[in-house]
Amino acid sequence: MSVSIEQAAQNALARWLTRELDGITVWDRWPEANVRLPAKAISVLRAGTRRDEALDPTPIAQRDIEGAPGRAVFTWRMRACTQPLQLDVWAHSDVARDDLLARLEPALNASKARSMPSLALVNADPVEHGLALLLADGWSGFVSYWFDEPSITDNPDAVQRSEYRATYRGWAAMQLTIDAASTHLARAQLRVLLDGIDESTTS
Repeated sequence: MSVSIEQAAQNALARWLTRELDGITVWDRWPEANVRLPAKAISVLRAGTRRDEALDPTPIAQRDIEGAPGRAVFTWRMRACTQPLQLDVWAHSDVARDDLLARLEPALNASKARSMPSLALVNADPVEHGLALLLADGWSGFVSYWFDEPSITDNPDAVQRSEYRATYRGWAAMQLTIDAASTHLARAQLRVLLDGIDESTTS
């Protein structure tokens, strides 16, 4: 089945946290009601409606279609998307929750060289504000994440059930692309005169 770009962003973050936080259960959706709370867990959830900004449709990649000379599949950049997210951190004790919060800090502020090693960004800073990951699940490009400081939500009922929770509010930013087949785009050189200066432009 196809995956929405919002869910692809959740999946990418869940995979990264699973890799970085060894032994921690990470859900990329809200767990089912009958799922028992593990000793330590994190859920990656949407926290509102995606906000979009329309961009001028621009081809950013192409793949020739085998057996169809002159035709290719172009990837078009269409929109800049921002999806509000929420990270819920769960544990069975205050101490275990605090340990998980401490381990999340470097995972949510990792260098692009570490979070996207396939890009070979050898000059990237060793740490950064926020996180960037490559999209998958049928989507191209990368997604940037930012989360505010965690908020602690303890109440007598939750403590009685040994459910200690913390919540991060943040967002994921990515560009929505659409693949479409067409003939190869023509490139024409135009000579224009701007304020007495002769310049070349490509269209």
